[in-house]
Order: sequence, then structure tokens, then C-alpha cells
Amino acid sequence: MALERVEAFYHDTQPVNGLRMGEAFTMFHTGAETQLLRASDVAWAYQITTQHRVNFIPTGKSFGMRLWALDGRSWELPMKNQDAVQGTLCMIFQQFPHVLMGYSAQLAALAKKDNAAFRAQVAQGAQAQHAPQPEAQAQQAAPAQE
Repeated sequence: MALERVEAFYHDTQPVNGLRMGEAFTMFHTGAETQLLRASDVAWAYQITTQHRVNFIPTGKSFGMRLWALDGRSWELPMKNQDAVQGTLCMIFQQFPHVLMGYSAQLAALAKKDNAAFRAQVAQGAQAQHAPQPEAQAQQAAPAQE
């Protein structure tokens, strides 16, 4: 049964910048390995930009994103350019609104050292990410003046 679900997921989804996302799973390749995560295990994603230099002279940049799972594992997914990364991050957020977006040094430290605290922070951050913003509430409550 599980294999059938994965096969159905694979055939029903199209890869976007190397990432397949569906209601149940996320799939991507890291080198020769294929990673399959439950959608609920995807916790955090952010862009990585690397400045390349030769003899201290900038020679270009490479772009990618880092994807973290609730268990503290992470993967770097290289992409063609910054637009590809941003588009993929937007798709992740639309498909999985529980996923935290954007880099945080504090969250990275928790992910590496204290998985329970990382999980709690992800849960708390996901709730805050979707809470109504005070400015938006004030604008909605105030009548429009002409």
C-alpha cells in the first residue's frame, strides 16, 4: 500500500526546480540519493547564496535553498538562479503553510543541538507566521475616511 501511494504521488506531481511536492510527500534528489519526506516533516526552508572568489576577486554567485526536516536533517538543493530559488520557496509556502521561511541563526543552532526545542520553535513560528498582523487588524477595524 505504501509503495502504491509513493508511485501515485510520483506520477501525479511535476518536478519544479528538482522538487516534487504533493499533499502527502516531498521528493527531491541529493546527488545519487532520492529523498522522500512526509509533507508534515518539512519544517523550514531558506535561500543560500554563495559568493565565489578567485584571489579575493568576486567571480560570481551560486544559489540554492536549504530544506530542513523536523528531525534536524537538512539538505542543500542547488538551483540555477535566485528567481528559481524564490519561486520554489513561494511554492513550498503555498503547498505547506506550516513551513517556516527565512534564515535564523537561532533556529539553525537549535536544529543542530536541541531537536525538541527546534520542533517547539517551528510549531510556534508556524502559528505566528499565520496569525493576523496587528497593522492589518487596525486597518480593517478603522473606517475609511474620505
